[in-house]
Amino acid sequence: MQPLIPSSKQLVRSSVSSVLSSIIRALVLFIVYPLYIYNLGTEIFGVWVMLNVLIGWSQIGSLGIPQTVMKFVSGFSQHREKKRN
Repeated sequence: MQPLIPSSKQLVRSSVSSVLSSIIRALVLFIVYPLYIYNLGTEIFGVWVMLNVLIGWSQIGSLGIPQTVMKFVSGFSQHREKKRN
């Protein structure tokens, strides 16, 4: 059984891994966002960012918006596939 209070080694390891994870995420986003803007264009990128913000805020309140968006996207893609055939 693991103790409820972590040892100092575990705390240091957890802190270092958390900091490294944040740095890696920041570097990846620093590289990827210009690619998103280039490929999507500024208007669609703005819409994409706005949707991400709305989904993020809805997850805080557990409003069910992410599930609704997923259902809408899957329904739209299914409708689109039917049109192709």
